[in-house]
Amino acid sequence: TFKYTFMNFMTKHAYVSATFPLLTGAGRGYFAGAVGMNFFFMSQGAQVVTRDRLAELVVLPRWRFYAGPEVGGAYIIYSTEEAEKSDVVFEIGGHGGVIYNVKKNWGIMTELSVARAMGIATNDMIIKASVGMNYFL
Repeated sequence: TFKYTFMNFMTKHAYVSATFPLLTGAGRGYFAGAVGMNFFFMSQGAQVVTRDRLAELVVLPRWRFYAGPEVGGAYIIYSTEEAEKSDVVFEIGGHGGVIYNVKKNWGIMTELSVARAMGIATNDMIIKASVGMNYFL
């Protein structure tokens, strides 16, 4: 999953994400795109940098906890006993996670999301868990 956050405020971020398989077997695949919001609690969600002519002060929380809604769509390829099939689904759900900042611009992020997927031929629950790196541009 690749996620790009924008509109970074102290208590919330908006983001776009793309999910695709790195390795997939024959007859399987999940390609998705989504937009969502991260609402931060028990910590601020962004760096605060204050500069004057002689000094720079950077306030960066060590732990950042967040949760929020997500909507998107996906293209799913799956196999049944009869044939290989595919479907386009609409997803709506929520997620939560934590980011531990290791350095000024780097952090380790873990996230769990649950979504309801509604398609033409399929209806399902999508559960995603991820661990990754977070970098401030």
